[in-house]
Amino acid sequence: MLKEQGGLGNEDDSVYVPLTTAQSRFFTQRTLSGEQPVAAIYASVISEDQVDAAEEQITTLLRERHNLASDAPDDFRVTSQQAILDIAGQITGILTLFLGAIAGISLLVGGIGIMNIMLVSVTERTARLASARRWAPPDVTSSSSSCWKPSSSALSGAFSASSSAAPGRRSSPTSPIS
Repeated sequence: MLKEQGGLGNEDDSVYVPLTTAQSRFFTQRTLSGEQPVAAIYASVISEDQVDAAEEQITTLLRERHNLASDAPDDFRVTSQQAILDIAGQITGILTLFLGAIAGISLLVGGIGIMNIMLVSVTERTARLASARRWAPPDVTSSSSSCWKPSSSALSGAFSASSSAAPGRRSSPTSPIS
């Protein structure tokens, strides 16, 4: 019986049996040569300083057990948690670059759209000013022609407001029309 551990993965519900018992009772599949395959072996070390030495020992032991010649490539893989973390860091870096590129393209497209809107509005405003200059009275100079239309609008608005006031009541500039 093991001590209660808790934590992620619910280690307390695990059952540990000898490898040969598990292979004969639970995993009856065999390779073409009749051997029982082992998919993964998990090992732990006491301290982080011993990870490289443990990887070296596991590699040496597996090469001996698999009867591999010294110049033959490994037919197994030994991976540490640090290697998995390094791969995850590389994937995260690539995703960050990818998202940055997408954001840059979005900003570029948005900037082009804003420039087009500004260009259209400036072109329309220029056309309106040219039209106002054509219809302006001859004595109005070009510098004041851009103010002619807003001024006339303001004057006509003031006239209509004062004419709509109730008859007999006078409105003063300091008091609101009631």
